[in-house]
Amino acid sequence: MNVIFLQDDLHMVIRKQLSSNSVKYKRIGIIGAIMIVRSMAKPSSVEEETPLESISQSQPVIVLNEKQKQVISLLDLVRSSISRVPEAAALFYDELANVIEKRQLDPKTEVNCMMMME
Repeated sequence: MNVIFLQDDLHMVIRKQLSSNSVKYKRIGIIGAIMIVRSMAKPSSVEEETPLESISQSQPVIVLNEKQKQVISLLDLVRSSISRVPEAAALFYDELANVIEKRQLDPKTEVNCMMMME
């Protein structure tokens, strides 16, 4: 139960940082959001065995669990908050690409991230 409260508090802090007019706090919010995403969307041992290539990117519907939906929602929040700040956008996409490149996300979330970026 405490984990849920901690997660809610972290999301609230991230939202506040992302909505700040200060680029410094936006950067902190971006890094925090990426760390939360990485933590929430870690591949399980079963998912690690499923290669990303086996999940079709052209597949119209990918069923997500609740945690994956929260991750995508958080990424959407970051994306919308950085749309007018090129420096923050560059940091976000660079950090997200780094997480994806290192295979630190489960395959379904990874595919959704790539589709979201198109």
